[in-house]
Amino acid sequence: MHHISFCAFLDHGCPGEADDGPWWDDASIAAAARAYLLSRWIAEDAPRGSAVPGLYAVGRRHDRSSRARGDWVNLATVYETGLFPHIDPPSDSARQALGCQPLDKDALGKTVTEAVLRPWRDHGAEPSLRVTALLDEFLSLLTEYRSEFHAVEAVGFDDGRPVPGDLHVLSAGAYDVIRLSVLPYAPAPVRRGGLLPHPGCSFGGHGCSDGHLLADDDADRVHAALRAMSAGMLLSEGLPVSNNTHISFAVRLASHNLTAVDAQTVTSWIADSGWGDELAAWGSEFNIVFEPKSWRAEVAALAAECRETYLSFAEIADEAVAGELVDELLRDMLDDPVSRVTGGTADGDAGVCVVAALGEDGWFGLDEPVFVVFVGPKEAMMLRIDGVA
Repeated sequence: MHHISFCAFLDHGCPGEADDGPWWDDASIAAAARAYLLSRWIAEDAPRGSAVPGLYAVGRRHDRSSRARGDWVNLATVYETGLFPHIDPPSDSARQALGCQPLDKDALGKTVTEAVLRPWRDHGAEPSLRVTALLDEFLSLLTEYRSEFHAVEAVGFDDGRPVPGDLHVLSAGAYDVIRLSVLPYAPAPVRRGGLLPHPGCSFGGHGCSDGHLLADDDADRVHAALRAMSAGMLLSEGLPVSNNTHISFAVRLASHNLTAVDAQTVTSWIADSGWGDELAAWGSEFNIVFEPKSWRAEVAALAAECRETYLSFAEIADEAVAGELVDELLRDMLDDPVSRVTGGTADGDAGVCVVAALGEDGWFGLDEPVFVVFVGPKEAMMLRIDGVA
C-alpha cells in the first residue's frame, strides 16, 4: 500500500510536519474522514427544516511517558496535544475544556448516536440507511481495540457559557486519542477579504496560515476532493491485498485553461504539473488513451470489481447494509468526481480525454500504482490506485 502523507494530499505544507506528518491511514485521519463524510450525508438526507449537526474529528498520538503511566486522558492531554480549544478553525469555533468524565463504550455509542440522529428524531422520521451504516462503522472505529472513553465538559471559548447541544467525546487507544465533536449545527466558514479558508486546513486537526484562502469555486473543488478521498479511504479498508495492506485510492482535482482536450495536449499539460512529477517518481508513463465509447464501461467495470471485493470481505453482517454503504462510497469517490469533470453525460464525450498508465495487472497493479486522468472542458481528475503490497 502506498503511503501518501496528508500534507502531500492537501498540496501544501503543514506547519512543523512536512512529509513526516500523519499518513492517510492513521487512525486519527481515519476518524476525520468518517466525520467529514458523515456530516455531508446528514446534511443531504436530514428532514427539511431540521438543525443539521456538524461533526469534527481530530486525533493526536500519545507521548511515551503518558502511555507508560497509563494516564492518557486529562485536561493537560487535550490542550497539549491540540484537541482543544479549536474545533472548526474555518468558522472560528472554539471551546474551553473544563473537565473529562469517564464513559464506558456503550454510553459513548448511545450519546453519539443521539446527537447525530437528532434531526430525524426531532421530526419523527427514520434516518437514511447510508447514515446509519456509516455511523455504526464510525462507532466501531471509536470503540474497538480502544480502552478509555470520556465526555468532555466544555464551554464557549469567548463567553465561558455552555453551548446547548454540544457534544465532545474522547476515545483513547494504546497510541493515540481521538476527539469527536458534534456541534448542534454546522457553522459557516468565516470569509476573509471575500475568500474562504482552505477546507483542508482544519481537516484532521491541521492548521494553515492565513495565506491559504480560496475563491468559492476553488473551495468547492477542494471539498469535492476531500469527499472523494474520505470515501476512498473507507472503501480501501474493505479491499485487502494482504493481512496488513489494502488497495488504496487517491483522488486529485484541478482546474485547467486548455483550449483543446486531446491526448497530446493533455499529456503535455500533465507532464508540466505536479501530477507529472508523481508519475515520474514511479517511472510511469501513459500507455492508454481510452476511446470515448469505452472509458465509461471501464469505469463501471472498475466499480463493479471494487464492489464485489468489498462485499466479500465486509465485516458488516447485513448484506443490504454493506451493499448500500459500498455503493455510496463508490459514488462519492468515483462516480460523482468523474461526472463533475466530464459533464456527467455521454453526449459530451467529444470534449473529454481519458488517459491511463496501466501495467500488466490492469487496474490493480501489484508492482506500481495505476494512474488514470480524466480531463473535461474545465477541470481534470487524477485517480491513483495502489495495490503495491
